[in-house]
Amino acid sequence: SDWSACTTVRHVICSGEALGAELAARFFATGTRARLHNLYGPTEAAIDVSYWECRAGDGGTLVPIGRPIHNMRLHVLGPNGRQQ
Repeated sequence: SDWSACTTVRHVICSGEALGAELAARFFATGTRARLHNLYGPTEAAIDVSYWECRAGDGGTLVPIGRPIHNMRLHVLGPNGRQQ
């Protein structure tokens, strides 16, 4: 598909699967002016709890899951199940 013809698309939301950095880079390589957002949530439910806006040229091998959305908190647990 030719993204240059989609001039009215402003936001693209990715959710449900991990967004790879290579796919994000391919998205920006199309020359689109749309903003790319990576949302994350628990597998058991169709909700999102975090948000990250991708930027062209971010680099890296992973797209972060980002910050919690409004009225949410995220806790990182280590291998022992304790908060880091």
